[in-house]
Amino acid sequence: MAPTVPFGEPSQIRAGDTATWDIAPAEFPYSEGWAISYALTGKTTLTWSSNYVAQNGEGYRITIPASATDDLSAGLHRWVCHATLSSARYQVAAGRMEILPNLAVATGSALQLHAEKMVELYEAALILRTSPTSTAGGENLIEKYGVAGREVEKMSTVEVEQALARARAKVAQLRGGGIGVKVPVYFTSPR
Repeated sequence: MAPTVPFGEPSQIRAGDTATWDIAPAEFPYSEGWAISYALTGKTTLTWSSNYVAQNGEGYRITIPASATDDLSAGLHRWVCHATLSSARYQVAAGRMEILPNLAVATGSALQLHAEKMVELYEAALILRTSPTSTAGGENLIEKYGVAGREVEKMSTVEVEQALARARAKVAQLRGGGIGVKVPVYFTSPR
């Protein structure tokens, strides 16, 4: 079963997937010979082909193949749609579109959130500081030292613990769990 084709430009498409939508700008009907094109740019730019447009009644069906979206980098992109007839070109619409990452080719921690990476680093730092066998000489336990009149001060263990708590809270927030304490709410019927 073929997917339902939406009307209008989507707000998101996934890199590596085929993107299809319909448009029908009344001022630029297909029967008058107008050609529709798009420009999509952000971190990367879509190379446009007139083959991506087909007639759909008096409107147009836009189909960008997976091979073309595969080259798009994840992130927010701007788009503009133009109608062209002979030497006349008009803007039909413009907007923003989020390109979602291609999960089929993502490797390792490529899609890991920055906050998740920081949690791992803070946890590793705490392990190194609290393990007596973590390094020879215990240099990870030293938080401040000076050499030849220059001083270096590392984050204290307490500061690392606080940063870890903040990073964990950020991860929970980004995953939809929010931060803070859950407060139960009860509704009763009026008397």
